[in-house]
Amino acid sequence: MNVLNHVADISLNKHAIIEASAGTGKTYTIGKLVIRIIRETNIPIEKILMVTFTEKATAELRDRIREYLEAEIAAENEPVILQKLKQAIGNYANAKIFTIHGFCQRTLQQYAFENRGYFDVEMVADRTLLQDVLNNLKRTWPGNEKWETLVKEYGYDLSTEETVIDLAMKIAPGFDELKPIPIDVQTEFVRLKEFDTNQALAEFDWLCQQKGHGPAFAKNKEIALLPYLEYVSLPSYEESLEFPNSWHGSGGIHGQVFKRKPNSLKQFSEELPNLTKMVALHESFAEVLVAQQRTFITQLVHILQKMALREKEQ
Repeated sequence: MNVLNHVADISLNKHAIIEASAGTGKTYTIGKLVIRIIRETNIPIEKILMVTFTEKATAELRDRIREYLEAEIAAENEPVILQKLKQAIGNYANAKIFTIHGFCQRTLQQYAFENRGYFDVEMVADRTLLQDVLNNLKRTWPGNEKWETLVKEYGYDLSTEETVIDLAMKIAPGFDELKPIPIDVQTEFVRLKEFDTNQALAEFDWLCQQKGHGPAFAKNKEIALLPYLEYVSLPSYEESLEFPNSWHGSGGIHGQVFKRKPNSLKQFSEELPNLTKMVALHESFAEVLVAQQRTFITQLVHILQKMALREKEQ
């Protein structure tokens, strides 16, 4: 493989790969290659296909090539080449400069009969289509007990919706029925009680008497510790979903209880065995909830993608 460092070194009779980071000259190189093709061959500009990624890049390429043509015409004295350049600028409205999706749409429309397709193919942004499909899907949730429970348990909100749509734009469809989530959340929730709550309270009171742990730190007992102990005393995970102070998926009980002295557990680890266990149990439970939510989102993404494909085919 020969590494070339200048546009003039690229053979017009061979394939060439141009590798470059953003802003290092890809558009310049493509533009100059088009000028070379016009000058050095008999290929008219309307027979040169230029395809790029975004609408912005397409507009920039179109403007840049026209500038190059005008500059070449102003500096050229050779009659034959000058005629080619003027012909290119005269036919510039027919130059084939497209985005990838624009070129594909044009090709589908142009050869619709041969492909047994539709002549009025419309280009729709994936995000718009997926949002419409998701909105239609959400309208079925209030009447579906299974969906209502899942959405409630997994904390579906606007940020989740954005995640679902983003993923649906990137992965292929898999299945369109919701599979059982292979995680026993109720068992994991019950495990949160595997520490002595009375001892945990006594340990916290002891900690408040230590140097550097003053009244401001003691307020964490009312603000975070007592509500959390009430939370873990609930008999079922389902009931915990109605609890006013939500700890779900945060993994942040340590931050809530010890936010003014985050290193207290490490500093007094031997004196605070129950508080240490409480934090460890909740962090483990939070990981389970995150894994559960990811599974749910993945399945929802596959359903959404499948529905979107069906919508496109109609």
